[in-house]
Amino acid sequence: MGEAVYLHKPMLAEPVAGQFEQILNARYLQKEGYGLATSGITQPVLAEFLARTPEFERNLSRYSQDGNKDLLAKLESVLAAAVGGVPAETEA
Repeated sequence: MGEAVYLHKPMLAEPVAGQFEQILNARYLQKEGYGLATSGITQPVLAEFLARTPEFERNLSRYSQDGNKDLLAKLESVLAAAVGGVPAETEA
């Protein structure tokens, strides 16, 4: 799923029943407007997904990934502060 989002490919996600991580990821995918989550692929669900593909593609076009530069910079800041005994600045 992460690779599909990174590559800006809409997804129709049917998570394995009882697999919390898959269910959570599918719901997040749908919440962000990158695709649909479903408990079963049926003709109406597939038709909706195909009809909404341009919408999903527009939403995905706004997604960007910077290779985790921001995350790693913040981590370095927190670690440097911890080693130096100075509290790191926190963002609200």
